[in-house]
Amino acid sequence: MVEVAVSIRHTLSVGWDADRALELVADVPKSAAHFPGLERLDDVGDGVFRWNMKPFQVSKFRHQVRYSAKYVSDPTARTVVWNTVGQDNNTIADGKWTVVPEGAGARLEFENRLTVKLPIPRLAARVVKGIVPRMTEKETRIYLDRISATMDGRVVR
Repeated sequence: MVEVAVSIRHTLSVGWDADRALELVADVPKSAAHFPGLERLDDVGDGVFRWNMKPFQVSKFRHQVRYSAKYVSDPTARTVVWNTVGQDNNTIADGKWTVVPEGAGARLEFENRLTVKLPIPRLAARVVKGIVPRMTEKETRIYLDRISATMDGRVVR
């Protein structure tokens, strides 16, 4: 088993007010609908959602990212935090949205830490450790571009 860790941080500046922006990112199905490569999102209950991504292929190895995460929204702190739960995951995904009022709009800070567990030979690890972070960053950037466009904004870093 090869593990590839990826840490992503970005900031969005949007035209929506902070409460409305938080409402979108706290609604996991609505937010997840912006994510490329999502095959299916299952609502397991109690704030837990199971992500099933479309399989990807590197050379002759095919892999489908799957994980369940519990989402907790705190309207007072204007945060949405998620942590991986359960035992049947092949990826660990923990992260946070922080929404900050900014004039008539809002600034959203996005953090995500992933560890993708790949059942591949160690000899292939070097190639995969180069590809998986780039692929993850690309998909996350598309997601954030889509979310920010929905909220009349843009990714600023």
